[in-house]
Amino acid sequence: MAHGIKCRVSLFNIKKPNGTMKKLTDSLKLHGLGWKHKVELDKGIEKLCN
Repeated sequence: MAHGIKCRVSLFNIKKPNGTMKKLTDSLKLHGLGWKHKVELDKGIEKLCN
């Protein structure tokens, strides 16, 4: 994982409702449809923060 990276990511405003309370992703279903990730999670977070 990306250690030592300082970054603030705002995903949503908790003061306002966003509709669905919980959103989940099952990567097995995506892989079954032929989708494969191109960027590892730690590298993606690093790219987002830089």
